[in-house]
Amino acid sequence: MKNLKLAYNTLEEVILSGVQEFVVCPGARNVPWVQVLVNDPSIKVWWGYEERSSAFFALGRSRALQAPVAVLTTSGTAVGELLPACMEAFYTSVPLVLMTADRPRRYRHTGAPQTCVQPGIFGSYVETSFDLEALDTLSLKNWQARAPIHINVSFEDPEKRGFHTPALPKPMLKTRIWPKKPEGLYSFLDRADKLLVVISTLRKTAQAPVARFVESLGSDVYIEAVSGLREQFSSVEPDLNHYTHVLRIGGIPTHRFWRDLESHPQIEVFSVTEDPFSGLPEGKFSHCNLETLEPLGLPKAKVQSAKTPKKGLLTELSEKIAPKSHIYLGNSLPIRHWDLFATNLSKGFHITASRGLNGIDGQLSTFFGLMEPGVENWAILGDLTTLYDLSAPWFLRQIKDMKFTLVILNNGGGRIFEPMFPIPEMINAHDLSFEPFAKLWGLNYEKWDRIPGSLSFKESRVIEIV
Repeated sequence: MKNLKLAYNTLEEVILSGVQEFVVCPGARNVPWVQVLVNDPSIKVWWGYEERSSAFFALGRSRALQAPVAVLTTSGTAVGELLPACMEAFYTSVPLVLMTADRPRRYRHTGAPQTCVQPGIFGSYVETSFDLEALDTLSLKNWQARAPIHINVSFEDPEKRGFHTPALPKPMLKTRIWPKKPEGLYSFLDRADKLLVVISTLRKTAQAPVARFVESLGSDVYIEAVSGLREQFSSVEPDLNHYTHVLRIGGIPTHRFWRDLESHPQIEVFSVTEDPFSGLPEGKFSHCNLETLEPLGLPKAKVQSAKTPKKGLLTELSEKIAPKSHIYLGNSLPIRHWDLFATNLSKGFHITASRGLNGIDGQLSTFFGLMEPGVENWAILGDLTTLYDLSAPWFLRQIKDMKFTLVILNNGGGRIFEPMFPIPEMINAHDLSFEPFAKLWGLNYEKWDRIPGSLSFKESRVIEIV
């Protein structure tokens, strides 16, 4: 019964630390955790089979809940599959809990089946890690739920006889602790002569305070869709020759000019962010709760409708998507084209994306984890992005009362590289259709070469735009 006791104790501690849900990939080594969880139906458990997809789904759930979510795996290569989502979580301050079952410590460095050195496998991408055996105890009282953690637990061979464990505690909401004041911001603003304000990814609850603060500055503003404020201000096209100072609020920007700042050392850059990164080799930042930003006196810039965007396929699509929809934008071309072409009508869209490392893996799994009840859910992804995550729909049978539209922009490869690198092999060109993918998962399929008059739908569907 040592296995069950250890399994119960670790699950109890992570729940008391704020974990709201579990995403479990069952295997022989993590059976003790499975036994405890199935014995308590009050705990929300998602069941996956492919660890990389499951970790990204857990990341999406954590972002949706604004609370920790745990992903549980068996031992061996299953553990390594968690690394991409762990890296994304680290750079976006998502409290992802990685719980990995292990063979007993005596097997390490022996080459025994399904045995590798799991402690330390996530390196600098976790805030802290634990390596536990039967007599060890887990304490998470000092964890502030602002970054991933790794809990590795060595179990003896699973016990096959009957089992019983007490009910687990009810999940508890744990307040995430953020540094309060934006240190250095106001002295930076005092120095700023020609100021450009750049706004990228924001939490919903930070959008209104940030809007009031920016309105009080009266400066030029460049706003990305993931801020949720794109339709509220006139957004300039950044020309770095016009500015002496740049203030970044929120996540790392998508626009190319952010990287170009490296070649403009005369421009002073300051970031106010909830993620503890400057986003540039040189650059100062304040790590704080963006909800604490306060206006600097009366508004100097009037909130106004943004300029008419350039016309493109996403212009018409965004004009016809229902108001209040949740729209997930894939990396590569979709997020860039949305900023360029989407309507600036105020439709109350909730725009999400994964901009920690800007990768194209795990995007569909993350979207499914982020889906919202009571609204239309849309994901706009590229073809290669979708090919990276074909196992993601496994979770759909467990998602109740939420319908979605997956729009795949199929341009036959990674066309984002075409203007930069005239090398055919860079494109990964293909002539694949996504109709068999939709059929595999029992999803409705449509193929468009133009946007139809009506976008209404009753069942989840895949739309391939060619």
